[in-house]
Amino acid sequence: MNNTWTCHVCGERRDDADIEVISFPMKDLPWAEMNIRYCSDKPSCYKGALEAGRKGKFPRTKEKKVV
Repeated sequence: MNNTWTCHVCGERRDDADIEVISFPMKDLPWAEMNIRYCSDKPSCYKGALEAGRKGKFPRTKEKKVV
């Protein structure tokens, strides 16, 4: 079974082995957590996930251009 996930930061669909998850408390609901998926091999995705977590807001996934 091949599991794939979409990165919450860049929007790219990746294999399970290439996705990590980081959890943060939500800004408006401090008793709740949000899970942010990011590409484990892309430093920019990790940085984007950390930034969103520090703000306590879910990241805005970059839109993919359809060609």
